[in-house]
Amino acid sequence: MKRNAYKFLIIVAVMAFGLAGCSAEAKVERQLELGASSMEAGDYDAAIEAYEEAIALDKYEIESYEGLIDAMSASGKSNEEIVGIVESVRTVVNELKTSEEGLSEDDKAVAESFFTKAVEAVVEDDDTELAIMEKGIESLGEDSALAGLYETKISELVEYYLVGNNFYNAGEYADRLVNTLPSSENAQTIADKVAEKKDAEQELVNIIIKAYDYIIGEDWDALAELSASQEFIPMIKKIGSNGQYVYMSDGGTEGHGIGCYAREPWTGIYVWYVGNYENGMRSGYGGWYVALKSNDGLGMELYEGDWENDAPNGSGYFYTAFNHETTRHMDVTVKDGLLSGTYVEEYTASTGKTYKGEYEMVEGKPVEIEAEDWIKERIGEDEYIYYVGYEDDITWWAKEGYDDPKQGLVHYRH
Repeated sequence: MKRNAYKFLIIVAVMAFGLAGCSAEAKVERQLELGASSMEAGDYDAAIEAYEEAIALDKYEIESYEGLIDAMSASGKSNEEIVGIVESVRTVVNELKTSEEGLSEDDKAVAESFFTKAVEAVVEDDDTELAIMEKGIESLGEDSALAGLYETKISELVEYYLVGNNFYNAGEYADRLVNTLPSSENAQTIADKVAEKKDAEQELVNIIIKAYDYIIGEDWDALAELSASQEFIPMIKKIGSNGQYVYMSDGGTEGHGIGCYAREPWTGIYVWYVGNYENGMRSGYGGWYVALKSNDGLGMELYEGDWENDAPNGSGYFYTAFNHETTRHMDVTVKDGLLSGTYVEEYTASTGKTYKGEYEMVEGKPVEIEAEDWIKERIGEDEYIYYVGYEDDITWWAKEGYDDPKQGLVHYRH
């Protein structure tokens, strides 16, 4: 009986020794298999648990991290959680590089795959994607496949900001590329391109930003002086008599922007726009502003409201002033910059007499008013009024010396 008991103990001891001898590698493999099968079944939480268990058993098995990043991506883990795993892999790779065996080619390939998948797992955050690639390049070297991916991403961002004439952000990304890939000739070429365009056009951006500050501060005198100054000459040379120059604070052709537009080839009038853009066109909510100084004084005009297809379309507010005195203010409905809807006008002449009337506009044209119906009446020194109908019941008026409101938002350019 004792002999059988000893035999049983020997068998148990041998089994325990055998399990202990093969458990580490076998258990890791088992967890990897469990993780893969859980992924196939769509049970991402179970897959994450299996891969994390594999890492706990052997943190140097990079394949476990690759499986984990797949599961985390599939389950929609946050960017912060993704970055946390990236840090762990960077530490493992750096430790393997300094070990006696070094980082094997197989491990390097798996690590490259991991970093690439980690980038793909990031949700709408360019800087986080770049940071992950930078960590991978730092660990694996400039000759890794990540370098090409990184260069492509940076190049796209640089072009995006250059399109919007945002040289500061473009320069930041170009410098980042050169610092990360110092031996890349293409990286230096991209940086040189940004520097060249910045040198050529930074003064235009400075003009735009200055105009924006004046508009926000409603300093119409300063805005008018800017357009008539020597400082403005580079803008005139850039956009000519019928062009435009737009600065997009967020880069590209979408979002918030500030633009300078030449009104017409013969006027020498420049219009400022502050508002939303879509595909490079004014669209959404925005305002345009004109401020001009002449021998007679300061004239200004603005429209703030809806835009579509690069033109005022929808509802808005129209305002004009001369020497800081309001000459017209009205809520308007516009189609391609032309007035539509019913309007009530009231004007008090210098004689003290008030003229008032109501009229209907359809796409910039007064309804049932013919050219021969217009009457011009002198009401004071250098002061005239045009009207249709009878003196006390006019349907339209326009003071001479000001833009005819039939023209709609006359300083808007499209």
